[in-house]
Amino acid sequence: MSSKCEIIVLILAALARQACLWADPPPFPLGLDGGEVDVFADAEARALVCFFVEENCPISNRYVPRMKALASDWSQAGVTFYTVYPSMDTTSESVRLHRKEYDLEIPALIDREHVLVSRSQASVTPECSVFARKENGEFELVYHGRIDDQYLAFGKWRRAPLQHDLRDTLIDICQGRPPAFRTEQAVGCYISKD
Repeated sequence: MSSKCEIIVLILAALARQACLWADPPPFPLGLDGGEVDVFADAEARALVCFFVEENCPISNRYVPRMKALASDWSQAGVTFYTVYPSMDTTSESVRLHRKEYDLEIPALIDREHVLVSRSQASVTPECSVFARKENGEFELVYHGRIDDQYLAFGKWRRAPLQHDLRDTLIDICQGRPPAFRTEQAVGCYISKD
């Protein structure tokens, strides 16, 4: 009899611990002012794009002009863009310097806790993730991976990309054809999990 009671007490304790975990809201990435930013609270966006970048990643830095062009082209269509800095060593000052050096005006987030890294399934910089708004208003990950196929491997690239994965995903979303989830392997600097 007492062993059944002990089991019930253990189960109830485990459920109480789980309820406490669920009660705590997940952390958010930080804006440059140090405040938390919930990118999924954007009531106007039909899609969200996160560009994962690293200040010292050469491939990431080579993609900055393309990121800026995509943001410029698609912002008017209701797509919200963010540059996400996932390095554990990233500071607001290092992001400000990087943004100034590359004339980068896309809103920046610092994701040391890897909230967006995890939700986006990102593993390298540069990489992008696309979240499309569902009918219920929530956002769903529909694409993550390379921006395009210009880089084939480290030290191996095409003069110009043949496939424009991010652009094609945005075309589908903006034309009312929400794409099925897909991913394409990105080439770049690995995001450190430590």
